Amino acid sequence: MPRPRLTRVLLACAFALGSSCQHNDGPAGPGTTSGAIRVLFIGNSLTYTNELPTLVTALAAASGKLVETEMLAYPDYALIDHWTDAERAVVRNGHFNYVILQQGPSSLAVNRDSLRLWTALWAPEIRDAGATPALFAVWPEAARMYAFPDVNTSYQLAAQDVNGVFMPVGDTWLEVWNQVPTAELYGPDGFHPAIAGTYAAAVVIVARIAHIEPSALAHDFPSIPGWPFGRVDSNLAATIRAAAQTVLERNGLTAR
Repeated sequence: MPRPRLTRVLLACAFALGSSCQHNDGPAGPGTTSGAIRVLFIGNSLTYTNELPTLVTALAAASGKLVETEMLAYPDYALIDHWTDAERAVVRNGHFNYVILQQGPSSLAVNRDSLRLWTALWAPEIRDAGATPALFAVWPEAARMYAFPDVNTSYQLAAQDVNGVFMPVGDTWLEVWNQVPTAELYGPDGFHPAIAGTYAAAVVIVARIAHIEPSALAHDFPSIPGWPFGRVDSNLAATIRAAAQTVLERNGLTAR
């Protein structure tokens, strides 16, 4: 029996007071809602832990940007698993601006090759649907922290292969630790993110899709109705935004 699809539609208008929710096909993008940026996340538990898409929507809204997100994510899935599950119809029919791809760390040579191959498989489907592919560069397990550079390189190469948007989240974690070595970015299992790690991902992702500097994002952790995962201390949140700014500048990826 196939695993149930984990899909969540999160409208930016739920967080931005006064915004309307009528679809249009105007210059803001294909099938956007009131000029919102539509994003599909395709990944696994590194994406759905702490509801990353929800946090992206809320952080964007708190920063004056409208973002709608949908998510296809299952435990232990790689990009090829999503492909064989025939999820391409979601991409074709979703009127997305960005499709964000994520799988495991992919630091080993064989896994890097697979990430690049499967990204190249997905990219034409994404572009034919009018969207841009993006690569959410994650992190290795805490027991393999030496692999951070290899993870980053794997995702960077995959993004370059398809002229996609590179999102260096793992490198942002490293920069946070350069400033605050005790920052808790890993969750209890030493692999999935703590809420601060998910917030770091949201900062990088919002900065890249909304073309806004991390330093210009909302300074307070966004208010999310019914949010069960806790908040990030304001000082640590400021460090995370500064770390993301540093990493994006280092990679020539800041807003233009």
